[in-house]
Amino acid sequence: MSRIHDIASKPQVEHIIPKAPRMLGGKWYIDGEETVLHKEYVYALGNHCLIEDSKNSAARNKVPSDKARIYVGSDFKTTFAVGNKINVSGTWDVKEIEENSEEMMEALVSHYDV
Repeated sequence: MSRIHDIASKPQVEHIIPKAPRMLGGKWYIDGEETVLHKEYVYALGNHCLIEDSKNSAARNKVPSDKARIYVGSDFKTTFAVGNKINVSGTWDVKEIEENSEEMMEALVSHYDV
């Protein structure tokens, strides 16, 4: 079976908006608690990307703008694209998560001829 990505590196699943949102503040973390919005989007398909295990360790719990620098160094096409999207938009928010969800679903449907 062909692969969605062209590399054989061991992939891990990365949360773009981190599971621990303390450093994000604002709409994701208020008064010492994760917000309803964070709970709704942290596990959304579009808030994830595949990344090499070594790069996942470097990206862990950073804000998306810092993660983008790591993502653009990834050999995974979709992760590289997420890094570029963050760099261009300057943010990773609900709009970007929802767009990424759609793009990921389209790629999966296309790959598996569903």
